[in-house]
Amino acid sequence: MSIIFSPSEHKEKVQDFFTELFSSYKNLPQDKKTSKIIHNITKDYGQEFWTKVSNPNESFYLDLLYHDPCLFEFFQIKTTKIITEALKINGTNIQFLPLQTEEFCIKAVISNPFALMLIKHQTESICLAAVSVSKSKREYSYKYFCLAMEPIENSILYYVKHQTEKICIEAVKNNGLELKYVQFPSLAICIEAVIENIESISIIRELFPEYLTDVIRIINNRSSKKLFYQSY
Repeated sequence: MSIIFSPSEHKEKVQDFFTELFSSYKNLPQDKKTSKIIHNITKDYGQEFWTKVSNPNESFYLDLLYHDPCLFEFFQIKTTKIITEALKINGTNIQFLPLQTEEFCIKAVISNPFALMLIKHQTESICLAAVSVSKSKREYSYKYFCLAMEPIENSILYYVKHQTEKICIEAVKNNGLELKYVQFPSLAICIEAVIENIESISIIRELFPEYLTDVIRIINNRSSKKLFYQSY
């Protein structure tokens, strides 16, 4: 299959190429399509696919990216615009950047908070961005995590390497059940967890019983009616 073409005609050729490729596997399950496509490009065409393109430019790679964001791994040109789009579409593309700047990392975790596990040097700002992602988006990201290996835990805080109280408070404010993954609990963290999700009181009772009495007392004092009894 000849794929030698000039920049002026690259868009149509790329579209035709991927249309044909996707059409070949349209009956495959969704989770098999990407791996099958990548397999064929790298095995059947290999570097020949990239080197035979006459002077590929930024637009060419953007076309490929919009067809399948997982192809970013094989790009020879990675401009700021290409990287930004790749991370916006699929945050786990951060693993294919040799230089993971804080700005790119924040974009990655906002797109997919589970990308946090792929970041080499986590900062507090990156972790705060990750744990602040909405629960609905987190669940979506967990379900469609674009890696060969699924996350071990359906938790963002679990992947924070150096937990601070600020990070933990933001995590439990967003999802009280994240309290289960707090390494160094405090009364403030426990209270915020219970405020967000009353069911997290059971986590306190099981894992952090030393805070149970104070949490019940403070929560009851803040409420117009008693939410808990001491014997909870």
